[in-house]
Parts: sequence; structure tokens; C-alpha cells
Amino acid sequence: MVKIAQEILLKKNKLANQAELKSLFNALPDIYFLISHHGIILDYQSQHKDKLYLSPNQFINKKIMDILPNDIATLFLLKLDEAFLSEDTIVFTYELPIHNKPLQFEARLNKIPTNNQLICIIRDITDECNSSKLLAESEQRFRTIFEQAAIGVALVCAKTGEILRINHRFCNMLGYTIDEMSNGKTFRDMTHPDDLQVDFNHRDKVLGGIERETIVEKRYLHKD
Repeated sequence: MVKIAQEILLKKNKLANQAELKSLFNALPDIYFLISHHGIILDYQSQHKDKLYLSPNQFINKKIMDILPNDIATLFLLKLDEAFLSEDTIVFTYELPIHNKPLQFEARLNKIPTNNQLICIIRDITDECNSSKLLAESEQRFRTIFEQAAIGVALVCAKTGEILRINHRFCNMLGYTIDEMSNGKTFRDMTHPDDLQVDFNHRDKVLGGIERETIVEKRYLHKD
């Protein structure tokens, strides 16, 4: 009787753990796969069926190599081998078309020591990748405009007056090289002493929110 009671208790605990695990999976936005050492997909959990490459009946108990494009499948198998030999989480990214739309994914592989299987966590990072790409393109446009502008352009620290970035046109106007201007030079060094206070007054108004922008005529000091 004691043995039977223990078995019943173990089954209840197992069912409770499975229910807790399922609730945890359902609360998270990622896709989870259970994968064998041989690259066979044993199970999955997902709130977003539309993010699956194939329907579950097409990939459950199938080998990764038989369901994914060859290049992606090869990458997965290499990472599976790496994960089984490592105690760390193996992280990698890949691109896969879902409904004819290319999406970017991040995969995390974690070994389950007790049964020679892996948990694979898949996250859609398409929006993050697109944001990074747009940011890089925006930075490139800014850099091109900054460097090729026909007028002098400088980025200056409002607090210290140090020149953080300056273009060739500004340097040519004042007779300095970019290295000379970027090596601790401040707008005070280039401004006629009699015009400094006007600069300070306008800077303080902009920093204080009184003016959004300012235009001022001033005298600069050439290198000679």
C-alpha cells in the first residue's frame, strides 16, 4: 500500500510539474522545441502557430535535415553538436522565409543532461534587425551629409565647449586639420574674445528651453 501511495504521489507531482511547465511555456512569447541528439524534433510549444515554418504534423518526429532548407538545417546540426559538447547555452541567428516573407530568428540551445536531449528556444528578432539596419542607414546618411556639406559643421559639447566632431569644410575655413581640431580644442579657442559672451548667452537660452535654436553672427580666429 505504501509503495502504491508513493507511485500515485510521484505521478501527481509529475503531472503538476508538467502543468507548471506548460503554463510557463504558454506565458512566454518564444517557440520551444524538444530535440533529440540525432536532430529529431520530439515536441514543441508555441503561442504563435503562424511563426512555424511547417504545421506540427509535418515536423514532429522528423529530422531537422528533412524539413528545413539545407543551409539552415546544416547550421542547426552543427550547433546541436556544439551544444551537446558544451555546458553553455549556444546562441546563433538565421533567416528563414515564413509565408514567403523572410524573417530573422535567434536560436538558443540548452542541453538536458538527464536524457540526452536539447531544448531549442526560437525568438523572432526581425523587428530588432530592421531597427538596427534603419539606424545604421540613418547614421550613414548623417555621416555623408556631415562630411560632404559645403558649409562648416561641428558637434560641440554644450557644457565644456569641446569639439566632438567637425567636418573638413569647417577646418579649412579656420586653417586647421581635423586632428588638430579634435584634439581638445574648444569653441572658446576659435572665438574672438569679444564675441564669447554672446555665444554663452545663446547657449544658455537653448539649454534652458527658452530658445529651440539660435542664429548669431560672430568672429572666428584663424590658425594664423
